[in-house]
Amino acid sequence: MTRTQKIIVGLLVLILVCTVGYFLFSMNEADKDTEQLTSESSQSEIQEVDEIPVGEQKTFEPIATTSESFVVELEAEDTENDVPYTGTVNYDGEGNYLLEGTFKNDNLRVYQLGDEFISCQNDTCFSLTTSENGVDASTYMYSEDAILEYSEYAEYVGESDCPAGTCDIWSVTKPDDIDATIYVASDGRISKAEGTSNTTSFVAVFSYQPVSIERPENVTQSPF
Repeated sequence: MTRTQKIIVGLLVLILVCTVGYFLFSMNEADKDTEQLTSESSQSEIQEVDEIPVGEQKTFEPIATTSESFVVELEAEDTENDVPYTGTVNYDGEGNYLLEGTFKNDNLRVYQLGDEFISCQNDTCFSLTTSENGVDASTYMYSEDAILEYSEYAEYVGESDCPAGTCDIWSVTKPDDIDATIYVASDGRISKAEGTSNTTSFVAVFSYQPVSIERPENVTQSPF
């Protein structure tokens, strides 16, 4: 090999070594950049997760129906005695109500006006000492005390359609008392309730509106 050839080979080797070295250096720097980007991305994701606000825990605290004026479409059945009831309950928000519907295959109206109870069958009305209409009031009346008690047993289920639009759904199960699903609208009012209360299965749909209840005419004292 001549001196000139040796010089050319030496230059080629030097160029090859420099090229390989630069390639390895570039790969190393690229790996570092990739690791840095990966680390920054992971930290960013962690930061985004930490920044997601935690939703407030929902509490079962609907407005008591005893302070509201409403009409309820009610379907109920005494499961022990197999006695169905279908009708409406009109409540004026002041303790007075009118229950109209079919009970034991009879059309009837039952009033509570202050301390007076009146039961009407067709055009015959009797004044009673106690309200014995056969319909469990707990299927459509929810006092503040009852709601406070039920809040200990209420579990939030989620949101769903309801007669009022969209409601928070609650499952309320208290042994030997109530096993029901209660639909609470965005304004805090109970829109619907269904399930079992005591020995009565029921579906109650609420419509909130002004209610005025007038005492019927021709009321006589009960012969019993």
